[in-house]
Amino acid sequence: MKRKHISTKIHDKLKAIELVKKGERVAHVAASYGVGRQTLLDWMNQEERFRNYVNQNAKNAERVSIRPESTTQTSEALFIWFDNMRERGVPISGPLLQAKALQFHKVYHDGPANFSASSGWLSRWKKQHEVRQLTVCGEALSSREDLLPTFFNHLQKIIEEENLSFHQIYNADETGLNFKRLPNKTLAARTQKKAPGYKESKERVTFLACANASGRHKLPLFLIGKSKNPRALKNVHIQDLPVKYGNQESAWMTRALFKEWFFQNFVPEVRKYLQKEGLPEKALLILDNAPVHPEERELMCDGIRVMFLPPSVTSTIQPMDQNVLEVLKKKYRKVFLEFVLEQIEIDPNVMNAVKAVDILKVILWTAQAWDQVDANTIARSWKGIFETTFSSNVLSEDQFLNDELHTDSVDMDHLIQLANDLPHIGLITAEDIRDWSQSDNCLDISEDTIFDIVTSTKSVNSEQELENDLEDYFEPSSVQNNDEKHVSAEQALKALDVVLSYIRQGENNTTQQ
Repeated sequence: MKRKHISTKIHDKLKAIELVKKGERVAHVAASYGVGRQTLLDWMNQEERFRNYVNQNAKNAERVSIRPESTTQTSEALFIWFDNMRERGVPISGPLLQAKALQFHKVYHDGPANFSASSGWLSRWKKQHEVRQLTVCGEALSSREDLLPTFFNHLQKIIEEENLSFHQIYNADETGLNFKRLPNKTLAARTQKKAPGYKESKERVTFLACANASGRHKLPLFLIGKSKNPRALKNVHIQDLPVKYGNQESAWMTRALFKEWFFQNFVPEVRKYLQKEGLPEKALLILDNAPVHPEERELMCDGIRVMFLPPSVTSTIQPMDQNVLEVLKKKYRKVFLEFVLEQIEIDPNVMNAVKAVDILKVILWTAQAWDQVDANTIARSWKGIFETTFSSNVLSEDQFLNDELHTDSVDMDHLIQLANDLPHIGLITAEDIRDWSQSDNCLDISEDTIFDIVTSTKSVNSEQELENDLEDYFEPSSVQNNDEKHVSAEQALKALDVVLSYIRQGENNTTQQ
């Protein structure tokens, strides 16, 4: 007769094991717990596993079984990546999270070998990390609009107390640019992964755009590449470039780079502009609360200071995110496609044309695109902050936000036509162009800089300390163009493991803050 199935809690299994270890007969103990002799022997073989589980999950000792080895490292790494992207206002979809989870799992190998990042796993992950409903890539994440009234009141108070005009209020924001990526339907995009030594979709820079609310003062772009001395800039004086150039291992912004930009570029440029306009040397820079931005107290210089937006509202009210950066990127891509088309008239190989795009061209094209973003586009981007918030007497000396202002943009039809002039598979539509533009936000894990994640979890005073800790995890790597260090996804994720270990240590590591 088949024995009735008995569910035994983990702590009871350990009690049964203890009874056998004290000398009681296996058959007797097994019978008292309503299980077979072999079942009890199986428990004894798993004693160490049971005890480790209870020690690490005391509140779960009432479970009747241990789930397959958990995906703790994958889960924590995914949350750090997600949190980092969310702070930047990057829209994240469920399928994108599942894809990133699989990428992390390939390195950590935690959990079951057949881990698939299923919908059920994602649901549990969202519940564990209190992640609200996500939207598809290209749409904004849920906004914390309840935080806006307090922010608006504080901003209005500063403007009135300091008697600031539109000319004295600035916004700056960073964005990534995959500067060689083509629309997905082009033949080159389809074959790029098969090209030896060529990873077009992985090549990126970060640039920071900053302008005042009148749109009349646009600071030169701050462009961040990977290499300190790119080969394409070998015969070029850095100070002669139309942008400020910086470098970082993964071409991302860091706190150190941002502070350097603030004090060496923003403050002098703003003072020069205000003197020219005959205005007091006072200014306010509004920033999102991305972890790569130092604290307000670290960004003050006489009458020039910063103010942070509330979390999770950047996609809805941050001026640079209201079409300004999008217009800039479209203008860049227009020039990029025109260059590729010119090159294939000489050599029909599209990929050769794309490979001819170097960092100097990117610098010149982004600077040109920024010059073409007009004041009206920038001024109109501030409507979310100014239009319905302040009384009519505030900032009344400027009239940049009336409904007649137009937003300049590259003609979508022109971009579609240029893209369709390339060798392509199927008609390239407006939706394809939008997906192409949003590809900068849907980043590959191999491009997620470990140092950016470091600065999201470390105080600015201890960045160097943790960077030193990470050095052992970066093996000597091949050098591209003799000046660029390549870091593989596996190396980056090993380094991320160090960051996760740091986080788990808790408050003991935050004494320097």
